[in-house]
Amino acid sequence: MRETPFPLGRIILTDNARRRLDPEDVQEALRRHACGDWGPAPLGAEGPCEAGLQKGERLISFHESRVGFLFSVITEADLSATIILMPGDH
Repeated sequence: MRETPFPLGRIILTDNARRRLDPEDVQEALRRHACGDWGPAPLGAEGPCEAGLQKGERLISFHESRVGFLFSVITEADLSATIILMPGDH
């Protein structure tokens, strides 16, 4: 993966995401997330803001796997970790 405008930190997949997502879908989502492609925010979710990088906020992107699973990629505000999770994962 090429250098990104912000560090992804430690990459963490929830158990549910690990079981359901193809590794290629995860890599593509991480690549897009790292390049600032936040994807379409689901209804009712606050869309991520480019200013989040300057404000030190969590960075959230939304993705769909090739087989139709929706999932999110979240980089923590302190940039220490990036988490891949499915809807309902905590």
